Amino acid sequence: LMTMLITASLLIAGSMTMVQNAEAATFGSDIRVNDLADAAFSQSSPDMAIDQNDNIYVVWEDYRSDTNWDIYLSSSTDGGSNFYTDVPIDINSADQLNPAIVAYGSSNVYVVWQDFRYGNWDIYFARSTDAGDAFSQPAQVSDNGETSEQSYPDISVAGRSEERRVGQECRSRWSPDP
Repeated sequence: LMTMLITASLLIAGSMTMVQNAEAATFGSDIRVNDLADAAFSQSSPDMAIDQNDNIYVVWEDYRSDTNWDIYLSSSTDGGSNFYTDVPIDINSADQLNPAIVAYGSSNVYVVWQDFRYGNWDIYFARSTDAGDAFSQPAQVSDNGETSEQSYPDISVAGRSEERRVGQECRSRWSPDP
């Protein structure tokens, strides 16, 4: 019997949900992924990864600060029936959006996102070597000056935990004739 896990960017009573299905024909009940029960704040743009031990990691952008979007993660070690307390990956005074995640081995989790902390969009990266309990300080992995913007990052792992990061870059601005 195969379990299919599906994530969706839905705002359901202010929480992100994951739907679990043991058969492809029917879906089970919603499972809360984040620990924020207040419907006044939004969570969106989830991404999910599963490690070699079938631990599930879900990352998303979160507006719980009520001033800007931040990046959070929650994990499950029981196939998605329960999720642990949210772990902030990056919280600062600027927006962080569009997170992507990959898991490697039994405890390595890598996350990238776009970040506006210096007045334009850059790509940032953080890693966890303890199955998502704590993350490294965010590191800027793109920097092409103040006039260029990088967005929509993605990440994959090849070989022996050698992570690969990609994203979209805009080096010049196009505008129609007035």
